[in-house]
Amino acid sequence: MELKVVIKDEVYDEVITLMENINDLNKGNEIGGWLTGDYNVDGDNITLYLDSFIIPTQKVSKTEVDISPESMTDMMKEFGTEVTNRVKAHWHIHPFGTGDTNWSGTDEEKIEDFMDMSKGREIFTFLLSSEDKIKARMVFNMKTTILGNTFTMREDINDVEVVKESTPIKDINILKKLKNRIETKVKEDDIKITYNNITKDDWYGESQKEYLSELYFINKSKNRVHVSVDNGFWEYIQESMLASDDLKSPDMEKKYTTRTVLNYVTSKKDAKKLKKLIKEELDLLENEYYVEKYSKYEEDGLIKDYLNGDDLYGYR
Repeated sequence: MELKVVIKDEVYDEVITLMENINDLNKGNEIGGWLTGDYNVDGDNITLYLDSFIIPTQKVSKTEVDISPESMTDMMKEFGTEVTNRVKAHWHIHPFGTGDTNWSGTDEEKIEDFMDMSKGREIFTFLLSSEDKIKARMVFNMKTTILGNTFTMREDINDVEVVKESTPIKDINILKKLKNRIETKVKEDDIKITYNNITKDDWYGESQKEYLSELYFINKSKNRVHVSVDNGFWEYIQESMLASDDLKSPDMEKKYTTRTVLNYVTSKKDAKKLKKLIKEELDLLENEYYVEKYSKYEEDGLIKDYLNGDDLYGYR
C-alpha cells in the first residue's frame, strides 16, 4: 500500500511560511491548524489532497497547543459545516529548531483521544513539523469480521510522504495574511515556562530547591520535566553511545552561554517517573563523563576515588 499527502500549492506555501517565521509570527510558541481535503483511493494507493488551511481559536505555549471544543464551534460558525466536515488533517509545529521532530507524550495522548474508536473516525492524518521539515502519520480504524463478530483495529502508519502539488513562485502576501489571522485567533497560554540565564537560585524557589550536581539540575512542573545541563556535558551526552535517544531528543532545547535547558513533556501521571528515569541516566553519564574528561589522573587511582565520592578537584 502506498500512502501520500499532497498539499495544494498556496496551502503548502502558507504552512512553510508559518514554519520559517514562527518566532516573528507567534513568539516561538507552538501553533496548530486544521486542513481540509479529500482522500483518493486507487487500488492499494491512498492519496490525501489537502486544499485549505484553517488556524482556529487556540491557546498556545512553548510546548503545547490547546485547541478546545469551543474553538471547533467558533470554526463552524466562521466557515460553516460544509467546510468543517471536510477537515481531514491536523497540523502543528514544534518550534524548537530545524530537522526531524517527534510527537511528544502529550501529542500521543491527544491523537489517542481523537481517534478513540467510540468516536467513529475511520481515517485521519496528523502532520507535525519543525521549523523546516514536515512529517505525516495516517491513522486507520479498520473493521474486520471474525467468526461473525465485528472488531475495530487501529493501525498507525508513520513517515507518510508529504509533497507540494507543484512549484510556483511563493506569494509574498502570505506572511501578512498569516500575521493577521494569528493576531486574531491565537492567544498565549497563561502557563509559561521562563528560561533565565540559569543559576541554581534562578531555577528553583527556596521551597523546592533540588540541586543535584554542577553538571546538571532537574525539576518537575505539572506534566513537564525541566533539566539544566552544562553545555560541555550536553555535547558529551549527544555523542555518547550510552545515552538514550529519548534523553538526546527533548521536546524543547534552548542554549545559553554556559548551560542548555531541556524540556520534556509527558502526562501529569508519568512526569514523576520520567524525572526519576532522567536523573538515573544523567547520574550514570556524569560518572562516565568525569572518567573520560579526567582520565589522565587514572594511573594515580584518583578517578576511582572520585567515583567513590571523594571531591578531589572541587567539581562537586
